[in-house]
Amino acid sequence: MTPIEKANELVSMYLWPQRRFKELAMDKVAIDCAIICVDEIIDAFISGGRDSFELQNMDKEFRFWYEVKDELNRMKS
Repeated sequence: MTPIEKANELVSMYLWPQRRFKELAMDKVAIDCAIICVDEIIDAFISGGRDSFELQNMDKEFRFWYEVKDELNRMKS
């Protein structure tokens, strides 16, 4: 899955499924929720990697989640 696909998937998880029409304000809230989710994932990588001394081996994962966060921030603009 690409960072763009993951960003879209995360946002869709936070949208109200019963919405009848697209509301810009709700989309922004969903994007903010997805950004919080990505921040939590990054924090978990950092704390878990620090405990196991594996941070240096997690470059690919960090890069992916930071790209997802960049995509989410682009969606906000």
